[in-house]
Amino acid sequence: MMRLRSHPHLYLSEHVDQVLAALDALARRHSFSEERTFFPLLAMLVLVARLHDTGKGNAAFQVYIPAPEKYRGSPDLKTHTPLSLAITLGYAAKEELEPLLVLALSLIVSGHHHGLDNRKTLTDRLCSDKIGWIIGRQIKGLDLAKIAKETGVELNGIELCEDALLDAMDITDIGWEAVDAFPIQEAIRYRLFVQLVFSFLLEADKAFLAVSDPSLYLASNKITLESELVDKVLLGREPTPIDPLRQEARRGVISALMVNTDTSIATVTLPTGLGKTAVAANWALVQRDFLYRQTGITPKIIIVLPFLSIIDQTEEFYRKMLDIDKGHGKTLLPCHSLSDRSYDSEVDGSSADFFIDTWRSEIIVTTFDQFLMALMEPRSRHQMRFHNLYDSVIIMDEIQTLPCKLWDPIDHLLRELTDMGNCRILAMSATLPGFLSGALELVPDYTWYFKRFGRYRLVLKHAETISLKEFADNVVQRLSKWQQEKRRVLITLNTRKSARTVRDALEDAGATPLYFLSADVTPGDRLKMISEIKQNNPCIVVSTQCIEAGVDIDLDLVIRDFAPLDSIIQVAGRCNRNALKDRCDVELFSITNDKQRRFSDLIYDQIHLNETCRALEGFSEILEEEVIEVCNRYFEGLAAKKDTGKAITKAYARWEEMPSVQELLRGKENLQYRFIVIEQDPELKGEMEEALAISERWERRRALRNLVGRIARISVSVYANGKFNQADIAQPIGSEWLLDEGLYEYGRGLVLPDFMGGGTMIL
Repeated sequence: MMRLRSHPHLYLSEHVDQVLAALDALARRHSFSEERTFFPLLAMLVLVARLHDTGKGNAAFQVYIPAPEKYRGSPDLKTHTPLSLAITLGYAAKEELEPLLVLALSLIVSGHHHGLDNRKTLTDRLCSDKIGWIIGRQIKGLDLAKIAKETGVELNGIELCEDALLDAMDITDIGWEAVDAFPIQEAIRYRLFVQLVFSFLLEADKAFLAVSDPSLYLASNKITLESELVDKVLLGREPTPIDPLRQEARRGVISALMVNTDTSIATVTLPTGLGKTAVAANWALVQRDFLYRQTGITPKIIIVLPFLSIIDQTEEFYRKMLDIDKGHGKTLLPCHSLSDRSYDSEVDGSSADFFIDTWRSEIIVTTFDQFLMALMEPRSRHQMRFHNLYDSVIIMDEIQTLPCKLWDPIDHLLRELTDMGNCRILAMSATLPGFLSGALELVPDYTWYFKRFGRYRLVLKHAETISLKEFADNVVQRLSKWQQEKRRVLITLNTRKSARTVRDALEDAGATPLYFLSADVTPGDRLKMISEIKQNNPCIVVSTQCIEAGVDIDLDLVIRDFAPLDSIIQVAGRCNRNALKDRCDVELFSITNDKQRRFSDLIYDQIHLNETCRALEGFSEILEEEVIEVCNRYFEGLAAKKDTGKAITKAYARWEEMPSVQELLRGKENLQYRFIVIEQDPELKGEMEEALAISERWERRRALRNLVGRIARISVSVYANGKFNQADIAQPIGSEWLLDEGLYEYGRGLVLPDFMGGGTMIL
């Protein structure tokens, strides 16, 4: 009897055995008590491992799989997921499984190649005439006994027909009714459980196919990381007047933690510059050790940051702490758009790619985008990482940057994640919104720290508007005095266009050194300029909001266009950061464009701006010591008036359609075009051409993915209207565009030709 294959080189039974072995290894890396799961987890993992590929037993797939490149049959008939779903539902009916379990199995088996369906897309799949037609053709001559033998699941007695999926809708509808009847938190628990099983299956399904040496995947080595490692980094730093406060804050947090080691969600509220990165590292290492002694599982440390501009300095801190260079992904793995896809030297290419994609590391440094995609985004490539959030130690820095519409869903999801997943979460900020209900503040007297500082004063000049031209003239007039006094000045504007106008006016007036930090400048150049600014020489810095939160630079005058209060306070944190001078000024203006519209109104939500005006009302200046009380009023006003995302929470919990994570974080964006400044990495063009020339699809894809970080570091993006034609300024290479020479300058960024004026570009 001819055996069934799942892959060209594997019988179906061999693949099922590999998936089961991978699932067993994954389960051993997590601590699960059955009372924290919705259904018995291990039994369900075995069930999905045996059911998810049962549809590969159809005749067309078996003709296709020995030599996929030679297959000439119907692409529809060789698909296996719809038939796998039909067999799963038939098995569930035979075994009389409860509706919620049937619904979970349906979502997992149906989605294991594309992602989790919501209730509409799953219903559409069950009702699809085309899918019914495919199943009707595939079941003719289907040998269920042979499939049962290969997969190890008992299929004797199940009934299949063209309407098998449609017939199963009654039971899935009962499952949806049960989900709707749950209290919101219980519904979230159910969804997180489905995501957990789904995430396990996604990784296990690919593990032995992607990793060349199975023992490498199955190995589980604990790397010891002592909390004293943080002291090693701090000892090598230049002393500053606020070091005693930094040390006191760190000791206080650790003392509070030792008394409350079982606290699931904690917060740290401290002024900018008080060493929150070191505080968080200490917290993470102590929690990691505590959880290991409690469960025998070594937790991952996941560091979540809002901006790429601060990721490099955070990575540098941890590399110094661990005494490692880049390319030690087993210990420290950066996961963001600028990161190089490098792992450890002893791991081959495909294995390294898989370990990067599945966050196989002790410490992950990533962005809010990537973290929230792993938590909420239904697509398979993101959900494959979801299980890593269980039994993890998560640091969320600058949490105030999350938009208000994510407050409620994040609050609900993190609370349930810590309860189900035995993880620990630390949220940090100088301006903490306070939306994490039940969180323990590890600096209970944080207002004391704010009142110990006198580094800056907010000088409020925003009541009357000033035109962009008047503002540019104002700073130009002050330039000579700044240069005579050897000042370090930061001017932060709200749009790329207004920032460019001020930057060019200062350059024409002889400002030097002059740094320009905006999205017109490649990320690589921005990081290089930030490194130069950190040398503490006199300079003028013109920026957009990319400089706001967490960037460790110290200037003695900050000028800011009007913005929401948390953004104002964050940029103020760059002023006299290390208290090396007497109190310095942070000046707040309200700048208008040539149509007398405030730039702030073009960028920010009106409720945030109105609450900022309300919080600042009656002040002509605010000392740093007074800032925390003003911020508290601001966030209270936002919570009362702003949409905090309860509809998003409901949509997530009830499996309804919802916006993507990218839209939730940044709203709907205009059409964006990316250009590679190839002069900054001339060899990249040849390597891209070599990668594009690879004939084998997956090898080509892997070669291109390995270049993603390099491409991102030397790229600029623009928003444009329909009149824009990329070919006017760039040459195509694959799906990318190489910017023409002469259209980019270091220190100035993207320089558009004159014919692109008149509103073509949205800057």
